[in-house]
Amino acid sequence: MWFKVFEESSKFSDVFGLGFIQELVEFDMLVVHDEMRVSFYFRILGLPDSAPVQWIVGGYNAAEFTVVFHNPLKLEVSGARSGFDCAPVMAVSSEGTSLCVESADTKIFCIGKHASIGEIRPYTDSRIRSA
Repeated sequence: MWFKVFEESSKFSDVFGLGFIQELVEFDMLVVHDEMRVSFYFRILGLPDSAPVQWIVGGYNAAEFTVVFHNPLKLEVSGARSGFDCAPVMAVSSEGTSLCVESADTKIFCIGKHASIGEIRPYTDSRIRSA
């Protein structure tokens, strides 16, 4: 599971509880801030049952979060598509932390000295109909 790389970070468990598992996410975009930081933006369509009550009461039906690479060592991008479902592959090695995001026509690979979960926030996705 890709997010197991962030087990030391309590951000996911603070928001969604300890049993949170989300293999499939939607890749939204990649932002290269500068030579020191690269951010991957993902979406979780449909909130899990463990989402904060205030998100559900507030009418939100999705969440977005970022994975931020600090001191990126390598960034490879082939294709230019976004907005696709994926199961990110993350690993930690002696080189650093790596992330691979793929679809049929796009592949993005990044490795950095360190990666962290950035902001996790709710939003309303118009593609999801309310029950």
